[in-house]
Amino acid sequence: MARASCLRARLVAPDDAREGPRPGRARHRRGAGHGRGARPPRGVVDREGFRARLRCVHGRGAAPGGRSQREDTMTHLRVCFVGDSITAGTGDDDFLGWPGRLCARERAKGHDLALYNLGVRGDTSDQIRPRWRAECAARTPADVSCALLFAFGINDSCEDVGKGPRVPLERSLANARAILSEAKAWLPTVWIGPTPVDDSKMPMRPRPSINYHFRNREIARYALAFRGLAAELNIPYLDLFTPFANDARFAADLAAGDGVHPLRAGYAQMTDAIERWPAWRAWLDV
Repeated sequence: MARASCLRARLVAPDDAREGPRPGRARHRRGAGHGRGARPPRGVVDREGFRARLRCVHGRGAAPGGRSQREDTMTHLRVCFVGDSITAGTGDDDFLGWPGRLCARERAKGHDLALYNLGVRGDTSDQIRPRWRAECAARTPADVSCALLFAFGINDSCEDVGKGPRVPLERSLANARAILSEAKAWLPTVWIGPTPVDDSKMPMRPRPSINYHFRNREIARYALAFRGLAAELNIPYLDLFTPFANDARFAADLAAGDGVHPLRAGYAQMTDAIERWPAWRAWLDV
C-alpha cells in the first residue's frame, strides 16, 4: 500500500523586495468549532489545514481511495480575478487575457484551478468596491480552498476629459484600503498594479460618450502609491508598470492596438511575469 505523506505547510513565502511583501496567510474556510479537530469558522487562520488540503503528496503507486497520483499531487484552488478590462482580456483575440493563460499554464503543470474572471470593462475602484464581495462570495464555498487576486487602478488614474481624474488618488487609495483590508481578513489576497499605455494614442474614445486620456506619468504616480499601501497592509503587490514602461515588445503590442489594452503578445508577457511571481507561486508550489 502506498504510504501517504502530506507536505508540511510552508508558512513563509520567498522574500522578493522588488515584487512586494510576503504573501498573506491562507484562510481555512470550513464550519464553526474550536475544539481539537474541529473545523475553524470563516476567516479563522488554519495555515496547516489550508496547505494540507491544497496539496498532499503520496508515495509511489495508487493513491488512497483509488485516486490517481496526479490527482493527489495537484493543487486544488478557486481563484477570483477582480478588476477591469485588462483583467477581462479586452484586446485579446483568443479571449483569454492573462488570467486564462495563467490558469491554462498551471493546469498543464497538474494544478486544478477554477478561474472566475470578474473583470469589468471601464471599472474604477469606485465600481469595484461595492461589487467585489458579493461576486466573490457567490463563487467561493466555505468548504473549498479559495483565493482573491485584484488588478485595478489604471482607470482610476485616467482623465475624463473636461471633468478631471476619474478617481482622484486620495479616494483611489481609500477605496483600495477598504477593499484589500476586507479581502485579506477573509481569504488569501494579492494585488497586481496597472500597466503602461501608449501616450501617443491618447485620448481614447471607445464610443462617442467617452473621452478618456490615460497618461503614463499619472499611472506611475498611482502605481507607486499602490505599492506603498500594499506594503503597509502586508499584501503582496506586483508592479507591472516599471518593467513594462520601457519594454519595446510591450510597447509595440500597445501600438498595434488601442494604446491601453495589450493584444495577444502583451497578455502573454503579463502572464510570464505573474506566473513567476513568488506570491502567486506560494499558492501553488507547496
